[in-house]
Amino acid sequence: MSQNVEEVKRTIEQLADAEQKELLEWFEEHKPVDEKPSEEELETRVLNRLLEKGLISEIVKPMTDEEDDEFQPVEIEGEPLSKMIIRERR
Repeated sequence: MSQNVEEVKRTIEQLADAEQKELLEWFEEHKPVDEKPSEEELETRVLNRLLEKGLISEIVKPMTDEEDDEFQPVEIEGEPLSKMIIRERR
């Protein structure tokens, strides 16, 4: 590696955590165009932008397979919601 790269690395290591995070975000936004981000990276970027703009209040992590297996829907009394929706639309 060149001396310049090593010097930049040392400088970055001396930055506060918040500054390193800001720099990392800058690098992410300025990736070379020929690198195609994965679908997961794109989704993360979109969610972060929505969060920054205040369109969503939090980013909820998806359930793991184990959590999904343990999930129990809440039982409600009365007519099924799908039937109610169909009836109301008529």
